[in-house]
Amino acid sequence: MDAYGNTALIIAAREGQNTILRTLHRYGAKLNTKNQFGESALMLAALNGHAKVVDNLLGLGADTRANHQGWTPMMYAAFSGHSEIVEYLLRAGSEVNAATNNGTTALMLASKGGHIEVVKVLLKYHANAGIQNENGATAWSWAMESGNTDIASLLHGKR
Repeated sequence: MDAYGNTALIIAAREGQNTILRTLHRYGAKLNTKNQFGESALMLAALNGHAKVVDNLLGLGADTRANHQGWTPMMYAAFSGHSEIVEYLLRAGSEVNAATNNGTTALMLASKGGHIEVVKVLLKYHANAGIQNENGATAWSWAMESGNTDIASLLHGKR
């Protein structure tokens, strides 16, 4: 374990080392351990775009639920623009409209980040574009503020 509470399995997932991850799991490493920031192996694999690792972790039974601040692995993938991983997580049962403690959703994160393919996947799974965070912002307003007018146009009829 490193100074931030990252186990060898979390590090392997974060770095996309699928073979090492499977070996560690086979020898008893726990899938759902979280580091001091509340991040799991699945969250960091999703953040870094390691689709094969995410698929493997899901197959092994990794937890798709939120950390202590309400962030889910799907939000990590949406934030980073990894549409394939967002789709994997939604198929595995992630809640499309889950929100962080301040009301931010994956759709808001993808809209702000300009990740139109993620937005399309989330909408396909019926993401609610009308959800407001604690400041009254929506996915559409975040897209507009960030200059992502293509996403704002896509969301316009959905709010």
